[in-house]
Amino acid sequence: NHASDTLLVDPLADLALTKTHVGTAPFVVGQTGTYLLTVTNNGPTRDEGPLLVTDTLPNGLAFVSGIGTSWACSATGQVVTCSSASGIDPGGTSTITMVVNVLPAAAGSLSNSASVTGTGTDPNLDNNTSTDVVQVLPLVDLSLVKTASAMNSARQITWTLTVTNRGPNIAPAPIIVSDNL
Repeated sequence: NHASDTLLVDPLADLALTKTHVGTAPFVVGQTGTYLLTVTNNGPTRDEGPLLVTDTLPNGLAFVSGIGTSWACSATGQVVTCSSASGIDPGGTSTITMVVNVLPAAAGSLSNSASVTGTGTDPNLDNNTSTDVVQVLPLVDLSLVKTASAMNSARQITWTLTVTNRGPNIAPAPIIVSDNL
């Protein structure tokens, strides 16, 4: 008298995501910015995969590339998806390096969130999403033209200084003009 039954048990894996921008300097309009997205398995069991990281880029950022060991990244519009068929052992991490173009609409403070999902049961969904806030410096093209009027009868000349911003962003205040006489 013997019986057996096979039961598949979903892994119990607490996946967590941390998103940070690279470096301490702000992003600059017209250049690229880089984010690191780190997926951690806090256990207690292995998540066999596949894993999916989703990042909806805010207005002003455009996806360039995403790379990481066993990760494949692509974008449809502002939605970036990175998938990995590989799992993560308890205590293990896997990192994606994502590069974005910083467009004029991004100037100011920029908040960007990403989230991770796996195939197992995740006992703590509160750490599956991470938000990074980065300052974005505008791109401005300031020019200065200095013209003089003809000398008047009192032997005075009037100087006119004209500041122009050719953009594409608004030049933040204060704008300081120095003129050594």
